[in-house]
Amino acid sequence: MVKKANIKTLILVPAQDQFGGVYNFYENLKPHLDEETDYFYVGEPKFRFNNKLIVSIIYVFKFFKILNKRKPQIVVLNTSLNLNAVLRDSIYVLISKLYRKEVIVFWRGWNFNNEKFLKFPYSIISSMLLKSNKAIVLYSEIGNSLKNLGYKKEIYQLTTMVGDLVFNQPEKEKRKETFDLIFLSRVEVYKGIGELLKAFVILKEKHSNFRLIIAGIGSEYNNIVNYVKENNIKDVLFSGYLKGNEKHELLSSGHLYVFPSYSEGMPNAVLEAMANGVPIITTPVGGLNDFFVEDEMGSFIKVKDVNSIVEKVEYLYSNEELRKSISQKNRIYAKEHFTGQVVYNKLNSIINN
Repeated sequence: MVKKANIKTLILVPAQDQFGGVYNFYENLKPHLDEETDYFYVGEPKFRFNNKLIVSIIYVFKFFKILNKRKPQIVVLNTSLNLNAVLRDSIYVLISKLYRKEVIVFWRGWNFNNEKFLKFPYSIISSMLLKSNKAIVLYSEIGNSLKNLGYKKEIYQLTTMVGDLVFNQPEKEKRKETFDLIFLSRVEVYKGIGELLKAFVILKEKHSNFRLIIAGIGSEYNNIVNYVKENNIKDVLFSGYLKGNEKHELLSSGHLYVFPSYSEGMPNAVLEAMANGVPIITTPVGGLNDFFVEDEMGSFIKVKDVNSIVEKVEYLYSNEELRKSISQKNRIYAKEHFTGQVVYNKLNSIINN
């Protein structure tokens, strides 16, 4: 039984159409919340206008109203390091401070090239974000950057989470007639889908039983579909966007989850694949560096390196016992670290510390 929080908290959550990953995180967290915690959805579709300034003004007034009505003691912001988010959330911090609220900034997205937005002249406004009472980051490198930017308060680290649904699923038997590589993510250039496809062509020449299943949509989706058709690449399957049971069915049926992304924060799909007991092949990006153990959870590959993908897939393909061991360890690790209850307990501790 989780102890009830004794501090009234208001969490600002981007609406689903704005930033799905953060929205889904807090939706999955809902069943574990205590009665003192409320959400304020910023950018709900029913208030959508073409003019972003009008939208921002509407939500500033709504924020004033909700502060007066609910009277929270703590405000939690979920922000990303891009100019629009930095300027918007700086205003929310300023308003919260004027109301004498404690502010926690949870940095959900961090682009190291955009750290300039926290420096002069942007800092005339954005410095408010560095005056929060606490900061939460997804991985240690962001915390180091905040310190270098002059942040003096306590910095906490928190992972994303996996929906409870996956932990209630029975372990699924793998197909014996094929060896399935799973790519579940947005289909974008920076996710490494091009390199993965090139690697698959090489692997397919050696292993006729290999299949590549691409689950997701994105700006590169049509280009990838056309490339597969034009080059007559066999056994590349497109499942489109999946969620809920369909997503977990696919992940649990895969032999390997391959994620050659160029840059990430804490990639939730990797955590979901681990929870489904799938060995991981991924680039050492973002928060994965803080916990991923080579040969215990899978293998790291080099960024933008086709041969590295081929090498690591071949290595795990030829080591069935190692794959089984990794599968069990990944399930256990995910259950111990990524469940809604575990993540909520950590967040609750940060809020009430």
